[in-house]
Amino acid sequence: MTQHPGAPQPAAAFGPFGLLILFVSVLMLGLLLPLAALGAAPGYLILAFIGGGLWLWRERRLPLLPWALLLPLLAFILYGRVSVSWSLAPKDARDLTATFLYEFLPGFLLFPALAMLPAETARRIARWLIPAALVGIALLAVEILFDQPIQRLFSEPKLPVDLVRPVNRSALLIAFMAGPMALMLWRLGKGWLGLGWMVGVLLLVGVSTSQSAAAALLAMIPLILLAWRFPRLVAGLTGLAIVAGLIFCAPIAQWMFNNGLAHAHWMPESFQHRIMIWNFAAEHLPQRPWQGFGLDSSRAIPGGNDGFIGTLGWRKLPLHPHNFFLQVRLELGWIGAALTGWLMLSVLPLLVRLRSADTRAVALSLYASCIFAQCFAYGAWQTWAICGMLFGFFLIMLADRMPPRPA
Repeated sequence: MTQHPGAPQPAAAFGPFGLLILFVSVLMLGLLLPLAALGAAPGYLILAFIGGGLWLWRERRLPLLPWALLLPLLAFILYGRVSVSWSLAPKDARDLTATFLYEFLPGFLLFPALAMLPAETARRIARWLIPAALVGIALLAVEILFDQPIQRLFSEPKLPVDLVRPVNRSALLIAFMAGPMALMLWRLGKGWLGLGWMVGVLLLVGVSTSQSAAAALLAMIPLILLAWRFPRLVAGLTGLAIVAGLIFCAPIAQWMFNNGLAHAHWMPESFQHRIMIWNFAAEHLPQRPWQGFGLDSSRAIPGGNDGFIGTLGWRKLPLHPHNFFLQVRLELGWIGAALTGWLMLSVLPLLVRLRSADTRAVALSLYASCIFAQCFAYGAWQTWAICGMLFGFFLIMLADRMPPRPA
């Protein structure tokens, strides 16, 4: 029977690796990210382990490893493991270093495995992922606009925060995916739809309770445009922000608190609380300036469970400081900050050297937006967030495998 060009391709045409990408990515974009953001971790890890395993099975060798990135990553993980010896939460620190190994290392096999994927297969996968992601956005819209009826079907929350947390996590991950999905649309010759996709997601997360999702996407859109024309400028500004954040996070936090921003009536209550938390964390940095209190020890800082006087039980340090740079300094000290800076800066040359201008622009903007969001959103080491970000970069590199945009 004749196969018409527009007809669906048989499943076998995708190959084992293509089918893996298709199944996991459809599940992630259409279901897990919008409704169960914590599922981003097992979803990405299944993709990474099986995809990396397929590479090893086919090639019978390791890919060319980017030692400029792998070396600082291993140094960072090793220092985290050493900090167990003085950590206030040694078991948590020990478990987290093991988590880092299975979060990050499989990616060094997964991303090279994309070289096995033919360009036409990547394009066919993208044509499936776009409607799946639209379903995911529609599900998130139902949750945001109608008081989370899907979430309530499975569990009635005991506290209001039990409803806020899931939708906020999902909003952030859907915001991160907006750039990669727009890139796929661009590669398919639908650039205006890509722009509309990003604006539509921005409008949706803008009416949610997740200010971090809206802020991340507000940063991502102009950064894509800037990085398209000036990639080295965006990389340089991102690197400068990384260094400045690690060095000046404490003085900035204390300046904000001392100038009354924690009590400013125009400031959302969640940000008022964050400014108090940041000041509390900054006050504890001089106690262990060089080595910190140990990896994943923020929740064990003395006095952290106490409430701020004059507030409705706002805790001084609930689980983590809600600021990536302060958490690094608090837990790992100046030594850990130097290793973290080395690791984060080592990513930038890899992104700048991406060959296609469209891929390079979206990758740089996503990286900067992730860092920006982590300045006031979630804990530095949360597995669902890290795996969600890595999945976003995987989608970018999948789009890069697609044929060039038609003229």
